[in-house]
Amino acid sequence: MEIRFSHVEVGNQKDLCFVLPNESISAIAGEGKEEVLKLIGEEFPSKGNIYYNGKRKLKRDQKEYVKDIKYIPMNFQKELPFENVYEYFTSYIRYHHIPIKKLEEKIQTSLKILGLKKEILEKNMSALSSCEQKKIQFSLALLENPSLFLLEEPLLSFNQKESKEMMAVLEKLTDKFHKTIIIATEDHNLIYQYAKHLVFLKKEKALEGTPEEIYYGEEECEKPEIVKFIQLVEKEKGVRLDHRKDIRDLIKDIYRSVS
Repeated sequence: MEIRFSHVEVGNQKDLCFVLPNESISAIAGEGKEEVLKLIGEEFPSKGNIYYNGKRKLKRDQKEYVKDIKYIPMNFQKELPFENVYEYFTSYIRYHHIPIKKLEEKIQTSLKILGLKKEILEKNMSALSSCEQKKIQFSLALLENPSLFLLEEPLLSFNQKESKEMMAVLEKLTDKFHKTIIIATEDHNLIYQYAKHLVFLKKEKALEGTPEEIYYGEEECEKPEIVKFIQLVEKEKGVRLDHRKDIRDLIKDIYRSVS
């Protein structure tokens, strides 16, 4: 699902215009990123228009697109009182009137995509780690098979290994299942490594382009650690390095430069 903002007012941004591409991982960073994410979801701008695949977002059409968009907030907000994970899943399906023929198969498939074993269904929600809670939160979203996922700081409770696994899941959803994923985050390392498109909200202007274009082309913006290092080497040592995303590739470049 392609998202287009046309002259939308968001905080200090009085005339916000940008496009987030279809079937890709995009990122939004900077002041007002959470508001932008909510406007893409169920909220409406006070000024300007938002378009889904070229169709203007209207309140009268809300039922049509709301089922195709899933907003996943930073913290897991339980909608239902059930503690047992399996009971929560089945009750969630009934509560949201999700049409599923093979219930058990659908639940286990959604868990498997996130790398969770079926044994987790026997646990209590309160016994889950923060990482497991986030994966359950995402598994619930998968049940409705939306086209668009809106994620607010999705990796805060993940270690490095878990983060790589989670981002591999998101890349699979875009590449194999043709989903569109938009992440609101201040994790610039994540953005640089995984996002294909970036909207950086800064004061009264918005920077838009690939992460590489913005991080290397704009001086007054926060940068990933690897970009800071590459630019420091170029400035202090006069050595021009390729714009690598993987630190291992960068180390090889440095080794070749000094050998």
